[in-house]
Amino acid sequence: MVFLILMRKIFLASSVLIFLLTISGYLSAQIPTRNPTDDSDIQSAYSMECLLPPDMGAERNMMGTTVTSNLGKPPPSITMNLNGQCSSPTGCDLTLCVIEKKGDKFGDLQVGQRTQRSDVDHSGEKCTTGNATKDIHYFGSDNTRITKASLTASSLTDNHISYGPVTNLEVILNNPQPHDFYSFYATGDRGTVIPAVTQGLIPTIADNRTQQVGQITLSFSPSISLAPGEKADCESIFWDPYGRVFDGISLEPLNKNEAKVTLLNKDDSIVSIPGNNVSTDILGKYNILIKDDGEYKLNVTPLTSHLFSSFIPNNFYKELYETIFMPGDPAFYESADNPKRVDVALKPVSTPYERPIDVVQTDYKQVWANGKKYVKIELRVTHPKSLVKLIVNDIVVKENGEGKALSIEADKDGFWRVLVRDYKVLSQRGFRVQVSKNPKYYMYAGQPSSALILNLDPILSYIEGYAYDDFGNIIPNAKVQVRLKINDSVFYETTTDDKGYFIVQPTNLPPLDYYFVFVNPEDNSVLKKTTSKFVADNTSYIEQQKLNLLKGEKDGRSVVIENNARDSNLFEDSFNENSRFKDMNKTEVKANKIGKNFYPIVFIVFFLVILLFVFVFFYFKKNFRSIS
Repeated sequence: MVFLILMRKIFLASSVLIFLLTISGYLSAQIPTRNPTDDSDIQSAYSMECLLPPDMGAERNMMGTTVTSNLGKPPPSITMNLNGQCSSPTGCDLTLCVIEKKGDKFGDLQVGQRTQRSDVDHSGEKCTTGNATKDIHYFGSDNTRITKASLTASSLTDNHISYGPVTNLEVILNNPQPHDFYSFYATGDRGTVIPAVTQGLIPTIADNRTQQVGQITLSFSPSISLAPGEKADCESIFWDPYGRVFDGISLEPLNKNEAKVTLLNKDDSIVSIPGNNVSTDILGKYNILIKDDGEYKLNVTPLTSHLFSSFIPNNFYKELYETIFMPGDPAFYESADNPKRVDVALKPVSTPYERPIDVVQTDYKQVWANGKKYVKIELRVTHPKSLVKLIVNDIVVKENGEGKALSIEADKDGFWRVLVRDYKVLSQRGFRVQVSKNPKYYMYAGQPSSALILNLDPILSYIEGYAYDDFGNIIPNAKVQVRLKINDSVFYETTTDDKGYFIVQPTNLPPLDYYFVFVNPEDNSVLKKTTSKFVADNTSYIEQQKLNLLKGEKDGRSVVIENNARDSNLFEDSFNENSRFKDMNKTEVKANKIGKNFYPIVFIVFFLVILLFVFVFFYFKKNFRSIS
């Protein structure tokens, strides 16, 4: 009897435990993991760790190709072994930094000359990974043309370094230039993943970026000697003051390379750090990394008809920008815990400044939010608080298809974002977004350069129709490729039949903006077609068959199952109006797919365990009676 009671208790406890595990698995799969950042313009912290040649006492030497040169010209390439650390969990990218035509207190560097790291002014240093997309991701601009030199490492794929120690990494410095000062970095994201698909879009400004660095003086048979105790200086943490430079009267932000911003110490001396004396980007924005907590000032050198001087700006600047710095202002305090945004108002010399409005970032895709499929449209425009209109069939759309009003104005940082029910709001023929300067703030609103139209092709959920060439002829037996606009990669491929007809099911279509490529088998000619043009070519067929390619519907019957089963291709979205391009990355989407499959697996296991307990229970019960 005691044995039977014990078995019942074991059975009950096991059942409760498995039930709790099932519930916890369900709940954990429902909670998306996100890494939001308050301000996407903050570069965050750079952890800088030396990538240097093997330690040889107090000196670290790199010997290049043996070349006899009486003209002081460097060899075509220099081979070196680098050591250091990549602290990014997702790995790092090998990065080359350069200070061109370097002159320090010793004068121009000569062949074979050594220099102390502490003697080098890094304020004009610029860096590149050799990849434009990665440069924009890390540094906010494409720096691939800052130098003729480049780095290659045969043991790496795309110059990507794995997480952990870097030991005797053989690297070749190609095409070094006379008198340039080169540094070698391992640059990576701390705790984040570069999205798998970002090329072609203007990428978002990355979060949580970290950079590890070591400097080498190129002296052709290059060497560097470290001062006593200087090894500790190889490791530093950098954060940044950041902000925007604008015309203080017209309130328009300056454009790319129209001003240089230099960080000064409290005593007005220039701070010697990598990346000082930076140019503004297309938003008029600057970022300068600093090393130590302290008080700092700014100096701005405009390349336009402006003065960096103290004056009274247009009072509306307070609604578009943040705290401004002018000559004569006291130093501001900068710390790692509280990165400062410091904007700069410039005084126009004569006529206030004007520039065209522009869209600098886009995020357009299908997303899954609150159990439904939406289309997300997110833009960043150059001018804060610009007016934005969604226009479909020449009508301004005012709500998202479910009664929620759409935002008509970008925020102070130029971000505008909406989620709309695609087939309720958008057109399978395409639509457009109009951005314009807000007349409340900008004196040049209403000018030809004050508005911009962005034409968007529909992200169709189902494809059915014929492949046409540019002359309206059907292409039989054509190869059909579905390609992503962001990087021109092939997402799916099929072939038309002998009548030029083809279908692409919803499961074979991406949630991102895409287009078609038709390859004519007769002459192998290649033809690109947008989704809008495909719909226009097939207008008669679409009307005849009563096709709604946005909704995925044919003759009133849905070919897309929504609400019952989430489309595995879609991105998750939490319907946060202030997301600022912070969508879940591919890794997180994959994790949610695992979570979705978790429930049936657990229930099957639970059922099998129950059967096992029942079998064991009756087996022991029978044997217990036999023994009795």
